[in-house]
Amino acid sequence: MPLRLRRTLAMVVVTAMSMFVFPQPSTASPVSECTDVVFEGEIRPGTGQASRRVIRLDATCQPLVIDEVLSRDAAEAVLRSGSSPSHASDRIPSKRAAAPAGRAGLARPSAMVPGGPIHMLNRIKDAAGLVVTSIDPHNFSYGYNGSTITWTSHDATVNRATDTECGPGWSVVWSATGISISGGGVGYSFADSLTHAEFSYQGRFDCSGTDYYNILDTKLTGFGNGASSTCAYRTQLRRTFLGWYQELLCWDAYVWTTPPPF
Repeated sequence: MPLRLRRTLAMVVVTAMSMFVFPQPSTASPVSECTDVVFEGEIRPGTGQASRRVIRLDATCQPLVIDEVLSRDAAEAVLRSGSSPSHASDRIPSKRAAAPAGRAGLARPSAMVPGGPIHMLNRIKDAAGLVVTSIDPHNFSYGYNGSTITWTSHDATVNRATDTECGPGWSVVWSATGISISGGGVGYSFADSLTHAEFSYQGRFDCSGTDYYNILDTKLTGFGNGASSTCAYRTQLRRTFLGWYQELLCWDAYVWTTPPPF
């Protein structure tokens, strides 16, 4: 196991960017691990588009960020790539909020325009590209009528790598009781779908079970006026090895057709 740091490094905050981010020169000594790391930001790929973001840490624990636009086939391949026999999954139950009385009607063709589905993943991967912990995927669909949200439906799955040496590996400590609408909702101009998961670790990297703790949050937002959906994230890592990285995907898979497909 790499040498542990005796001092705590400053918190790293990553905001949304659309190109490589080159850190300022640093006089700090190279390290093998980083502690108290925070990644956060937002991705807005555009309707029918997908964006992949990868965040790595350099030898002084400074972030390097790259975004790329993906084709539909590439986005589907990224979503499928998280499956592995060495990982355990927990599906967070699906929820649907129906339109309130008097709002569901199809009085005009645009009354129930479907939005989404939005697909998001938030993965922490090791140097070999294997998933360590993840929300994978978080899905959100909604209806809108040009001004307000008319219905919502969402679900999510959390994944973690297992171990057999001196503990179970990664374990889900706490996750959202189902995913929740954390802001707005039916009858509002927007709706936020939130998933939260916390993971502890006991295994070959740390038999004490105290060194590693990952907290992952994802938030998908749909808008009643038909604006492009957004994917926001916040990830907190108590400790992470250099070479491990974060992979994010935001895919607004809905493609507009005329007339609306219902």
